[in-house]
Amino acid sequence: MTSPRWTTRLLAALAAGVVLLVSGCGSGEQNPYGQRIQGTGVSTGAPLLPEGDSWDELGTAGTDEGVRVYTVERDLGTDVTISVTAPSTPGADDGLQVQLTDAAGNRCSSAAASSYASVRDPVMSATVESTRREGDQCLTATRLLLSVSRSGEAEQATQVRIRLFTVAGVEDKDYPEHDVEHQLSPISVGNSTPGEPGSWLDDAQVLEPNQTVSGSIGTGVLHTYRIGLEWGQGMQVQLVFPDPPPSVRDQVGEAGLRGGLYLVNPAGEFGSLNPVWLSPGGATDATLDPAFYVSRSLANLPGYYTLVVSVSSTKETTAVLPYQLIASPFGATNNGLGPQVVYATSSSGLPEGVLWSMLVVGVLLIIAGMAQVTLHRQQH
Repeated sequence: MTSPRWTTRLLAALAAGVVLLVSGCGSGEQNPYGQRIQGTGVSTGAPLLPEGDSWDELGTAGTDEGVRVYTVERDLGTDVTISVTAPSTPGADDGLQVQLTDAAGNRCSSAAASSYASVRDPVMSATVESTRREGDQCLTATRLLLSVSRSGEAEQATQVRIRLFTVAGVEDKDYPEHDVEHQLSPISVGNSTPGEPGSWLDDAQVLEPNQTVSGSIGTGVLHTYRIGLEWGQGMQVQLVFPDPPPSVRDQVGEAGLRGGLYLVNPAGEFGSLNPVWLSPGGATDATLDPAFYVSRSLANLPGYYTLVVSVSSTKETTAVLPYQLIASPFGATNNGLGPQVVYATSSSGLPEGVLWSMLVVGVLLIIAGMAQVTLHRQQH
């Protein structure tokens, strides 16, 4: 009568161990776009949008699948910023309409992004918010609704990438304007080390100040790097595409290749694309003004700013172009320019400590199961 009991325990231990082991290992490879969420076509039953990064599928304009609605919950007094980004559809007019409302339907914020067949920006991005800084009518609402809808004539579904960024609300205070006029010396790339870029915001490689990194990139992908800034700090960036190898030089003109650089703030808000005209090489310089709380520009937050490198074309091509990238912060840290709160987004995966715990417990359970087998054999 003892055989079924020890067999059941053994199988249970082994099963639990394997599940935890596989879960722990599998979770180590995080999706750079965050966790999958499936919005609804109407507000009824709209899922809760997680803090940090997530993604969904958005259908074509004018269809039920072309609208996605999510619920956003926050504590009273918490500021909310939501950035919605999607890849541009090659050869088609495409667009996003994004709106944030309270549960009663009052509009907190709205934004739109467009991509045209004649324009080759690799992504389209729109940002909405309900913050004390903006003073919108939704500040007392703890439950909000985010609506994302498709516009344009694109005939295929697209992936939408969403970043929900929240920070503790700050009491009204007259933070000062900051003099953004700086006499800056030009920067230029130097001796480089190979970069290990990410593919989106959450997995962007940390870039050391004044460090030149190099890489190679083709169309249809993004290379991402990030660098931290404090209140009062700005940043100079230079992206250089040197003359490509002779084997791809002809394709620069034939396929209409063009480089590009985006600057993205910690909330996921994209700045305008800085194009790099290639003939056959080229460069672009971008300057981010020093960060201060009442800034009306991209630089109104401290934290990690992401640099996004891209290449676009007018024709299909397999060409891969070399590039070099450098970022140089400037300006002294000035904590009087904004509130001292923690500006950080959640990781899209489980914390590293949790993953290691799952692995250890999984291994111990498997060992316990094997010990059961050994003891049982010794007793019989």
